Amino acid sequence: SSWLASNTHKELLRFVRILSECAIGKTIELDTPNTSSSKGIMNLIALLDKIQVFVAECPPATQQMRFGNISFRDWHTKLAENAESLVQELTGASEASVELVPYLVGSFGDATRIDFGTGHEVAFLAFMYCLCRVGVLAPSDAPDMATMVVAKYMQTMRLLQRTYMLEPAGSHGVWGLDDYHCLPFLIGSAQLTSTNFGVGVDQIPSELSSPSSVLDSEITLNNHINKRFHYVGAIAVIMKVKHGAPFTETSPMLTTIANLPSWRQVHTALLSHFQKEVLGKFPVIQHFLFGSILPAPNTSSSNTSSSNNNQQPLTSTVSTSSQPVPPTSSTSSVVQHHLPPASMLPPPTSSAAKPSADDSKEEETHPTQFQTLTSM
Repeated sequence: SSWLASNTHKELLRFVRILSECAIGKTIELDTPNTSSSKGIMNLIALLDKIQVFVAECPPATQQMRFGNISFRDWHTKLAENAESLVQELTGASEASVELVPYLVGSFGDATRIDFGTGHEVAFLAFMYCLCRVGVLAPSDAPDMATMVVAKYMQTMRLLQRTYMLEPAGSHGVWGLDDYHCLPFLIGSAQLTSTNFGVGVDQIPSELSSPSSVLDSEITLNNHINKRFHYVGAIAVIMKVKHGAPFTETSPMLTTIANLPSWRQVHTALLSHFQKEVLGKFPVIQHFLFGSILPAPNTSSSNTSSSNNNQQPLTSTVSTSSQPVPPTSSTSSVVQHHLPPASMLPPPTSSAAKPSADDSKEEETHPTQFQTLTSM
């Protein structure tokens, strides 16, 4: 399809690969101030903290329905009303805010349906990508994006899910990764591949040397561990929320993945899942918003061009070596991120993404004046 062949699809997939590579051997230290983090990273985390404050200002309503608390609409309205000022605090008086605001608002669920799904995660990925392109974040910020920013985003989303009992958007139920997310599993498995890559081994507890270790609740529910690793944190949430049944019954897909022999293979499987079931699913991506930074398929705009002085290129080099390439540092003004070797990455899906009979509910971000796949 035109979407799968588009530069925007390729750039979003490349961006996820860069974040994954930069997460290798890194831990999440949200409770410890990181003096080495850039101003852009700290401002983005502060933005997410401000969004969390809105929850206290919009307490859940008393209602008979367990799921879909209507006060989420009030919270979402407050977010939409403040989004432009929040974005301008990040970018300054930048014209790019007109494109950044819809991605931010679309990152936290749908106000009409009171639900959340992987399509909203993609909107947040697009938001971070655009912040890189307009120069708010630099390529050297990728490790902090992959750890601290994603962790703060997940913290925000779990607060919203817990407070307003959001419905899963387009959930496959028990056969999904969990009811809402893919991102913490994808990047989280990359964090733990250091046990195979030989990078940052000292950061990984010996208890997590095997993927099957996450099935042990004593390990997974240890806050010292689950707060530092996306994957373990996501499993811990499932164990806490669905404690009335065995994990093998509530999450058979994650149980199967846990039986893979290495974290490298887990990450490969999840990257394929993200490519096919998130970026490759029409119900997930059909409402994705396009603009000048992330142009619609079959347009003359190029999202890899650096001719616009206000947009910075995201540079990367894909290794064709049979050996994993660890993260590298650079003293140059442009950091080149070495992505995982091609042998780790599944080939692009060649067939068009079409809605299936199982996709009875379509995931949505917020339509605006931008083009979407359904409006083209």
